[in-house]
Amino acid sequence: MYQMRYEDTIGESVQDAREREALLFKRCIKLLQIAQKAESKSPEIFDAVVFVRNLWGILIEDLSKSGNAFSKEMKASIISVGLFILKEIDRLEKEEKIDFDAVIAVSQSICDGLITTKITN
Repeated sequence: MYQMRYEDTIGESVQDAREREALLFKRCIKLLQIAQKAESKSPEIFDAVVFVRNLWGILIEDLSKSGNAFSKEMKASIISVGLFILKEIDRLEKEEKIDFDAVIAVSQSICDGLITTKITN
């Protein structure tokens, strides 16, 4: 859904990719904030669950690839964060109480890191 074709990203810089990822995390945060105020089984909950699950599924899949440039330790750390968020999202889908503040804070931290980290080539 959010994956781009290889041809679409060939000329893209690392900074452009980070900016696109930051936009996805901003959307994730907005959907979580809306879901936090919504009634259970609402379209807002559904939208948040689907978006967050897709976003983290793609990120975890990318981190699992051998061609990913992050160190093993970094990949493991980010995957661990993703699994925590996915676990919370599964609970949300099951209409269980989740710690929205923690999920939003983690997502905001990642977004902030993407925005503030400048790439030098």
